[in-house]
Amino acid sequence: MSKFITMNRDELPESTFVREHLSGKTFNFCWKIRFSHELDPTSVNNTTMFVTTPDGGMFNCKIIYNPVENIIEIHPLENYSPNTQYTLTVTTRVKSLTGSHLPNDISVPFSIDD
Repeated sequence: MSKFITMNRDELPESTFVREHLSGKTFNFCWKIRFSHELDPTSVNNTTMFVTTPDGGMFNCKIIYNPVENIIEIHPLENYSPNTQYTLTVTTRVKSLTGSHLPNDISVPFSIDD
């Protein structure tokens, strides 16, 4: 089975990497995720990928899929609060046009320093 999502070494969801790269970012930081295959656009929505707050609530985001570059952008519709722990999750319900999906959900904890 071919890979469904590819990540470079610097894109691995490690807390240290996320902290280093979000340091100094604005409070409306946009996530960009590149997939290795074209996605089924019906599987790209706020229930298959989302940001949650510390209490587990959904953070209001807009999901944009660029099929030419196979990139999903996750834009917050309000500013993130400083020094607050959020989690970005991409679920196995995101599928390629051929029906492939991630083997597991991917969750990346992050916060944006004040």
